[in-house]
Amino acid sequence: MATTRESNRQNLIKLSPLRGVFGYPPSTYVSDDMIVNSMPVLQIYPSLPVFQSGLTLFRIQDAWDEYSTTLKSIGYEIADQPRGPLELAFIADSFPTESFSNDYGESFLQKFTDVASQGMSEITQMMGAREFTEAAGKIAGGLQEFGSQQGGITGTVVGGAGDLIQKGRQGLESLRKAASNSESAIGQAFGGGLDVLNKLMAGHRVDFPVVWRNAGFNPNYQVTIRLYNPNPGSLRRTKENIMGPLAAILLLGIPGSEDGKTYTWPYYHRIKCEGIFDLQPAVITNITVIKGGDQQQLAYNQRVSIVDVRIDFRSVFNSMLYDRSNNILTGRPNLGSYIAQFGEDANRYYVKRNQMRNNAIARSGVNIAANPELISLETPDELAQRNALETEKNNGIRRRQAEAIEISTRTRVSTEDSSKQAQLVAEATQRGITT
Repeated sequence: MATTRESNRQNLIKLSPLRGVFGYPPSTYVSDDMIVNSMPVLQIYPSLPVFQSGLTLFRIQDAWDEYSTTLKSIGYEIADQPRGPLELAFIADSFPTESFSNDYGESFLQKFTDVASQGMSEITQMMGAREFTEAAGKIAGGLQEFGSQQGGITGTVVGGAGDLIQKGRQGLESLRKAASNSESAIGQAFGGGLDVLNKLMAGHRVDFPVVWRNAGFNPNYQVTIRLYNPNPGSLRRTKENIMGPLAAILLLGIPGSEDGKTYTWPYYHRIKCEGIFDLQPAVITNITVIKGGDQQQLAYNQRVSIVDVRIDFRSVFNSMLYDRSNNILTGRPNLGSYIAQFGEDANRYYVKRNQMRNNAIARSGVNIAANPELISLETPDELAQRNALETEKNNGIRRRQAEAIEISTRTRVSTEDSSKQAQLVAEATQRGITT
């Protein structure tokens, strides 16, 4: 075993998928950007549980080093992820969903008031009795009549039972009437309680409101990662595109053994898809490997060219909480982190529009040096800054133009006023000479 592991380490296959993410189709050099932008990416952080005080019992701690070492012992190494996580692009055919539920049930008062047995309820119905004392009177009368007719020991016993029931009924009736006729509030309340009990024992029901029992958080997460092998005739390409990635994925969800005889739990995880969900801690409940994919793609040498891997995972908790005490809930599903995940931006994965244009121009073979206007290497922030400067510049130009127009108008008005004044002086002078 040790020799095999040492040999695997010496002949490591370095796994370098497109953009460091397993699950992307082979590069086409034409539509890579569109493919990347259409596939969400899953981030899985292998972790180990660490005990902590409190009712959450444990938290998870990063275990990428152990995970990476184990993967190397199998013969593979993820070249572009020295510190994790494992990144998987999945097909968005069954999008993740969550459901939140509350369980309500009958209270203990409901059970307490259901004191009448099913048999007693049916007997009172058959006798047409609305109250237990009424039914008891009819039963006692029947037993007394049967006892008198039967005679002998049997008749005596049956008649005695009827007498006993009759006395009990009469005692309960007397007590109820006495309490109801009492002038004290306690006595009247006691009488009302006996009246209700009399009806309940005859099969009456009280409809109490249901009470909350528990809450449920049921996330339904299943993703499909498609591994492509464009050259199944090559053993090395098969290792790089199928065997290595499959080993990395299966290592996330299968138990481990240290002695070859016993085995223990697999890794816990933090599983995140920016903008969609963020589970910690999470566990993988199922991994399904479909060799050849749905299309059963096999090469002539019976090596698969496609492998579909379906992963089911869930949170280790069955509820989502909000915090009434303004403390930060960490290490479990909570409302704050659930809402915050929708604002996350997976900018590490998608190709921005400006870069897509640059890539398309570069692939087209256009001479960029002769056509510099076709390409722009500005980042979105730089573009926004340049647009702001252009806007400010244009506003300054328009402001100066308006000031020039205003000065010109004032100058023209002043000139016209001076001309009119000179004309008036000339006319006055002319009138003086004539006189």
